[in-house]
Amino acid sequence: MAHVALRITNDDGGTAVIEQAFEYTYPGPVIQTISPTSGPVTGGTAVTITGTGFRPGLIVTFDGRPASILSVTPTSIVCVTPPGL
Repeated sequence: MAHVALRITNDDGGTAVIEQAFEYTYPGPVIQTISPTSGPVTGGTAVTITGTGFRPGLIVTFDGRPASILSVTPTSIVCVTPPGL
């Protein structure tokens, strides 16, 4: 998120400014595909997730258990599954 100033300037040069008047927000992530869609209960499966809105620092969980993140781009995540139940 980024807050920015709003500035209005009239044709006579008069201005008004409000600092941090508007906030730009990032859209949330969208998952489009997951591959593969299964793996052993012991975990350790490399999974590629494609979609949009992925950002560095994200967390991927499988049934609440965190995955190990190998790489993140705005449209792709590669992670390794944790052990299952």
